[in-house]
Amino acid sequence: SSGINAEWPLRPGIVFISLIEMNLGSNTSFNVSGLRSLRVLRVFRLAKSWSTMKALIDIIAESISGLVYLSVILGVVIYALSVIGMNLFEPLYSTHYTKEDMPRWHFLDFSHAFI
Repeated sequence: SSGINAEWPLRPGIVFISLIEMNLGSNTSFNVSGLRSLRVLRVFRLAKSWSTMKALIDIIAESISGLVYLSVILGVVIYALSVIGMNLFEPLYSTHYTKEDMPRWHFLDFSHAFI
């Protein structure tokens, strides 16, 4: 019974948001996707009571922090290879192709070289 009392302050808010969504969703052009995205937060509420789910969320959070550093390193490598490619291949593209015959992906400017 302590779980019911602990969750009671949240229940009227959830009901109120659901009623707003029902009334505004069909009558007006009001975008209710923001209200629907609040339903995702139920998973985190479940994680408080379910220890296995809490462990999984902790593991995912630690993995994401490691991926941020890996993404930064990948971005630096792609940037360096783009600059190297522009230095190596730009003279070949500019002498071999005219402006009308230029392929879609080329090394004449940084944006195309980066992609």
